[in-house]
Amino acid sequence: KRKAATSGQRQKLKTSPPASWKADYPIIQRLRAQRDAPVDSVGCERLADPRAKQADFEWQCLVAAMLSSQTKDQTNAEAMAALHTHGNTVANIARTPVARLDKLIAKVGFHTVKAKNLRLAARICIQRHGGRVP
Repeated sequence: KRKAATSGQRQKLKTSPPASWKADYPIIQRLRAQRDAPVDSVGCERLADPRAKQADFEWQCLVAAMLSSQTKDQTNAEAMAALHTHGNTVANIARTPVARLDKLIAKVGFHTVKAKNLRLAARICIQRHGGRVP
């Protein structure tokens, strides 16, 4: 049996790539050469504002990643656009009511939980990391 990690401890898990990755990778390269995937144009780092200050850009990348779970890339892009219009900075998200955040990101999967977590993450960044993403 594996012991559960306690706070402050990390378990080291041995992982290895799938056995067939060497055979699969050339196929993926060939398919991707013929057609882009949504992640090429609306992936997390592409949804952040490239003109934003570095701290805001990093925050926006984190937000995009947080919203992306169980959400299609295009839907994630729409939610990020709504947040951009609202003002997607750590300080602004930290002071935005959860209900408002929930409405802004309503199209993404598990939006209610994600709205709470966005605000909490913003507050943690402010309180523990000087407003920066660690």
